[in-house]
Amino acid sequence: MKLIFCMLLAATIGTVASLTASADSTDPKLVVCSGQEYFTNTGENNGDVFPNLHCGDSWLTYNSDKDSLEIKIVSDGKFSTENAATACLDAQRLGARSLSDRIALACFGYTGEPCLPNAIPPNPCLSGN
Repeated sequence: MKLIFCMLLAATIGTVASLTASADSTDPKLVVCSGQEYFTNTGENNGDVFPNLHCGDSWLTYNSDKDSLEIKIVSDGKFSTENAATACLDAQRLGARSLSDRIALACFGYTGEPCLPNAIPPNPCLSGN
């Protein structure tokens, strides 16, 4: 169990380091969404599956369901820590761990900080967990 945790932590740190190194030229679609327009919890490029991330070259939004408003994490290349934290916590609430991890990595990539002040990896969006 320790080995699996360490491997996951190392992978997370490696991804965070690569995002941080390229934060000035971060392309949300390329970096956060693996080049896909949409990214679901299972990694599908499908805008009909919720929750999802919707990705562009200079923007990134989170959608919890088809009737909800998009939460703009990156808009016109500008990152919103507050919106990222809201989206990250909502993804956690819905059990979408893959999405919350990607949102958390975006936080580190754009700011070098977790989405929430007291967060610790590998659950960077959750305060105290």
